[in-house]
Amino acid sequence: MSLPPLANLLALHDPDPLALERVAADLASGGEFDEVWRPAPAWIAAIAPLPGGDVDGEATRRRGLAFAEGRFAVGPAERAASMVDSRPEGLAALSGDFGFIRFHPDGAATVVRSCGGLVPFYLWQAGRRACVATRLTDLVHHLPDEPRLDPLINAVWTTGHGVFPDHRTFIAGVSILGRGCFARLDPPDAPRVRQYWDPRPSRLERPTPQRTTEHAERLRALLIENLARDLDPQDGNLLTLSGGVDSSSLAALATRVVGRPIWTWSLAPEPEEGSGCYGQLRASRFTSCTRPCVRCPGSCAKRPCGCCSGVSSRTRCAARPSRCPTGRPPPRSRP
Repeated sequence: MSLPPLANLLALHDPDPLALERVAADLASGGEFDEVWRPAPAWIAAIAPLPGGDVDGEATRRRGLAFAEGRFAVGPAERAASMVDSRPEGLAALSGDFGFIRFHPDGAATVVRSCGGLVPFYLWQAGRRACVATRLTDLVHHLPDEPRLDPLINAVWTTGHGVFPDHRTFIAGVSILGRGCFARLDPPDAPRVRQYWDPRPSRLERPTPQRTTEHAERLRALLIENLARDLDPQDGNLLTLSGGVDSSSLAALATRVVGRPIWTWSLAPEPEEGSGCYGQLRASRFTSCTRPCVRCPGSCAKRPCGCCSGVSSRTRCAARPSRCPTGRPPPRSRP
């Protein structure tokens, strides 16, 4: 299974052209970023794609966009740029989940974080200088002053609570953009943060039969599209079967609709007498082979194949048909 293209971004705003030149030289010689460019007046940007990704194309650059995630999901670059310029509150109308920076010709910039929040965006501004980064270390490295710790956030995380109250971060003066939000930076004006997607709306429209059908059809289409894109058509797709409806539905769609081979893996307690092996039942129902390879260290497998070595006898393991996670074929039964 392949991950969607992701990238780390760094963007700095400074009205001093000499300061930007020094930053550009530092970024170009540091080896951390693949490309460094000037997207708009007083701005400098750098991108470092993660493994499996690549830098944005020319069409994306011409629209003043730099993507951290969702470049292929959002659709044409001009549509995303136009939406940010005219009505950023309606960004939820774009398909997929996305995170990017839109650099405006007038020197402002709009930072958009995805609804899922897979890639974070850290923001800092002081007067006419500003910085946006997907890695806190990059932002701290380019702060003009010595960074100071935010005692509240560090104390919260020390106690084991991974939250950022009021969008504050470990570094004083640095904030994190919320999920489903966008921020417009136009120094020296203060950043303006708004929400374009709300997971907890104050009210919901009462569903109608037509709306329910539309939602079901759209969900099915999105699932099939993403499974076809993310699953390898040859091999190497692993799905954990929890026993619930969600994982079972994904297995059925992946194998019977999209036609992708999958491995299935399950953990379950020792079955009751006569109930059969949970892993065997799930794997045989939702895999494309009629002979699932199920080997357990418990009573349902007399000769384990080794794929469950180190697993408690109170658990079950169901691997992909005709192959175990170790790569060994299942042992043949004696006549």
